[in-house]
Amino acid sequence: MMQALTAADNMFADGREDAQSAVMVISDGKWTNAYRTGMKATAMKDKGIQIFMAPIWRIADHTTDQLKVLRGWASQPWETNYERIPGLDTLINNEPEFAQRLLVKFCPRAFSPSQREEEEEQEGYLLIHEEGYPSAECGVDTFVGRVDSPDACMEAVKEKGLLAFSYYTGSRGGPSCYASTFEVTADVWAAAMSERANVTCGSGRWINDLYSSTYIMNPSMFGDIFEDVS
Repeated sequence: MMQALTAADNMFADGREDAQSAVMVISDGKWTNAYRTGMKATAMKDKGIQIFMAPIWRIADHTTDQLKVLRGWASQPWETNYERIPGLDTLINNEPEFAQRLLVKFCPRAFSPSQREEEEEQEGYLLIHEEGYPSAECGVDTFVGRVDSPDACMEAVKEKGLLAFSYYTGSRGGPSCYASTFEVTADVWAAAMSERANVTCGSGRWINDLYSSTYIMNPSMFGDIFEDVS
């Protein structure tokens, strides 16, 4: 187990600096050296690496102390970073259920791309850029007001007759909503749905901001509304 943690730690050296490093330990065996394994787990957590523990373990009175050790190696709070699988037979017979349980518990931001696309089509807006907003060359932002969600921001910006907005969460006064003149056409929407990771900022650029996210609205859904506004 210590060697597995070491191998994972080495792989993180080639990872993205802006991404959260995490390792999930799934094991039906016992560690070889508790001290060395614990020291390695502690060193990784000190570096900000998230450790999820998923032991495959049929519980018995004489093994509860061993499970406490495994819980201690998981990141804190261990309640959200630890999940016991009650035996190999149980796992084999219920593999999809346990896979879903671990995914939801350890990776709450994971999602089904096809399901999310359908939801975004119904919502009428989608996220095209995280941690940034458009420069003035491709979209001028105008403060709309304090809102508590991207949904509320979308509704406020929709009344302005614009199809793009930035949602800012770094203000002490609460999250802020900005309407943007970022040009959104049917082609831009279609491209964003299929290649949102590569959405360009027109003739300008994206300005990095940890607390900002940029969204666009579906022009085919709100076209009639905006014609009335204009």
